[in-house]
Amino acid sequence: MGELIEESVNAVQKVFPDCCVQFEDWKSADALRVMERYCDKVLCSNDDVQGTASTADQ
Repeated sequence: MGELIEESVNAVQKVFPDCCVQFEDWKSADALRVMERYCDKVLCSNDDVQGTASTADQ
C-alpha cells in the first residue's frame, strides 16, 4: 500500500504542484502514519485526524 500512496502523491504533485491532497477515511493508525510521512512533502489534510483535533479545540 505504501508504494501506491507514494506513486499517487508524486504523480499528483507533478501535475498539480499547489493542490492539497486529501487523505480520507483511513484507520487512525494509518492516517497518522500517512500524514507524518507526507506533511513536509505536500500540502495535505485528513479530516479524521485534523478535523477531530479542530472540533475538540473549539
